[in-house]
Amino acid sequence: MYLWSPLGNLVGGAGTFMRIVGAIEIVAGCLVAFKPKIGAPIVAAWRLGIIVNLLLLGSYFDIALRDFGLCLGALALARLAMEFDRPLPRTNLNR
Repeated sequence: MYLWSPLGNLVGGAGTFMRIVGAIEIVAGCLVAFKPKIGAPIVAAWRLGIIVNLLLLGSYFDIALRDFGLCLGALALARLAMEFDRPLPRTNLNR
């Protein structure tokens, strides 16, 4: 219902496409949890793709707006991760 029909036809149906989407979202969630510097921009791009899909449908503008907010949140996390997700300084292990 939320999928633009030409996208579903790419892989043999909407059900298959949504299973692939679910797997990608699980991987993206794990990336954000463990490597936010890498995962947050990926999630932001993914959200933009969802927004484009919903706009192509010509309906569900409320969900597109929600995903726009989530995209902004992912971009904010990416900026924070660039500043604070730095490697720990190496210590001298021979003490």
